[in-house]
Amino acid sequence: MIIRLILAALLFLTYGVCQTIERIEMQTMHLKEKLRLTEEQTVKVRYILTRHIELVNYDRNAKEGNRRERLKASIAFMEKTDTEIEKILSKEQKRKFDLYKEERRKEMRERMKERQL
Repeated sequence: MIIRLILAALLFLTYGVCQTIERIEMQTMHLKEKLRLTEEQTVKVRYILTRHIELVNYDRNAKEGNRRERLKASIAFMEKTDTEIEKILSKEQKRKFDLYKEERRKEMRERMKERQL
């Protein structure tokens, strides 16, 4: 019985890690395509996104009970991540990145409206 529980826990953790890695890779490739990143920029963006996920997960665990605090922290992390990404972009890429962020905001607002219905 204990072995089954341990195996189930390991499978659950492995699944979560794989999903996180896939999400980081998907976001990196999406930005690479949208912004026409160089290989060097792509590596840096992947590193920034990986570090972002690690910090968000750590902070989420620290603020487990307070939803509002987690949301504030998540927004702050997102802004910091965007700023770090912007540092490695050319002027044209920054312009495209700003447009991309605006698209993201619109999508988020629409999802929030749908939840309220």
